[in-house]
Parts: sequence; C-alpha cells; structure tokens
Amino acid sequence: MSSLRVEAGFHHLKDALAETFSKEVEFPFGVFVTVLEAKVTANTAHAKVVLSVMPDERHEEVLEALRQFDHEIKDGLAKRLRLRRIPRLHYVFDTTEARAAVIEQTINELKQAGEMSTILKAGAVILRDGLMEPEVLLVFRGGEHQDWSFPKGHCKKGEQAERTAVREIEEETGLIIRIMRRLPDLEYPNAEGRNVILAMYLAKPTENSPAERPEQEGDKVAWVPMSKVEATLTHENLKKYFRSLIPLLSKEG
Repeated sequence: MSSLRVEAGFHHLKDALAETFSKEVEFPFGVFVTVLEAKVTANTAHAKVVLSVMPDERHEEVLEALRQFDHEIKDGLAKRLRLRRIPRLHYVFDTTEARAAVIEQTINELKQAGEMSTILKAGAVILRDGLMEPEVLLVFRGGEHQDWSFPKGHCKKGEQAERTAVREIEEETGLIIRIMRRLPDLEYPNAEGRNVILAMYLAKPTENSPAERPEQEGDKVAWVPMSKVEATLTHENLKKYFRSLIPLLSKEG
C-alpha cells in the first residue's frame, strides 16, 4: 500500500474514531466522550487522540472502557478507514472542558445565591454536507421573537453546558447530535439588560437521528448553505460570531 494511500486514510481518523466510539464502545452511563483531535506520527505507528470527558472526574472509567474495547476499536477503524495497519492509540484528556465546567459551576452557584444576574445558555452550530457546500441548521422562532438563530437554550440547575446543548437541540429541532468540539463562547446582553454567556459547540447529526422538525407552531427549522448563513441570521452579534467561525467551519465541513 502506498504512503499516499495511508496518509489519505488517516486524514479522517478523528471522524472514524468518533463513529467507532459511538457504535462499538460502551462507555459508563452518564459519561459524554468527544474526540477533539487525532494526529498520526510520521511513520504512522502511533496516534495521539485528544479526548474531552464530561464529567471530567470520570476519565479513569473512560480509560478502562477504552482498554476493554480496544479490539473493537481497532476493527472499527480498520473497517472505516479501509486500512490494514492501525496505529497504536495514545489517549490524552483535554482540560479546556474541565475549566469551562468550573466556570459554569461557579456561575450557577452565584446565580443560586442571588449574587449575579448572568444567564447561562448552550447551543451549537450544526453542520451537514450539502449538494454544493456545507449547510448549517438554523431555527426561526415565532411568537414574540420573530428571528433566525442557532438552536440553543437555558442550562438547568447543575447541568453542564454540553448536555444542555444536546438536550435543547433535540427539543428544538428533533435532531440527535454528536458534539465535535467546543467553540468560543458568546457573551451579550439580552433584551432585559441581563448578561448572557452562551456556550457554543460544533456538532453534526448522528447517522440514526430523526429528521429535523420545529418545536412549536410558528417556528421553523432550515438547512442553510454556509455562504448564506450570515445573511439569514437576524441579530448582528450572531452574524459577527458566525463570520469569525468560517475558517474553522470550512475545514470541518
């Protein structure tokens, strides 16, 4: 097998790992595992896999599951990458999510104590392949809002932002998503002047996800070509935010 063929095969290692984890590995109940990065060494003998684990304190349980399902993981990768030789996988844990969780917990505690008026929300930029270019799922909120936005919602008491995003998107759009990575947070004042911190994620629908549908009468959901997302979004802060993500989304799409 040529080196070019091998290099091309490993180009999709991150996505192949994420799909293999979702279908072949039984992680402990209540644990969310996200593949943030996967890099193969020059000789293709080893691969560094960066994982995000929520809750962070359960990473030892995740390691045990990865060891237990090592054979299934290698078989799944061989099938999805169409390669005979799979590199030795070295798992490391990213602490960004853990730091973000600490911030979210602090905000929640202050809110419960009545010491601040910050509102914590979570949502996602959801991508899929389109006919001509990648597409992004947007939601139109009817009623008093009358705006196009990304699907998002309020964090419940004690709920981590990643779980909020998954839950709210299923409620608002009917989609079951796979979180790919955390995006920069967005901070802005709402109509009442209260500060909002919006934790955002990059996501894709799972293979077995139901079709999208609006949550309420008067709402809409639509897959919008990436080149038209900025013009479709209603609020200027979301337009500016999406514009800043285009270099990243173009690579992921």
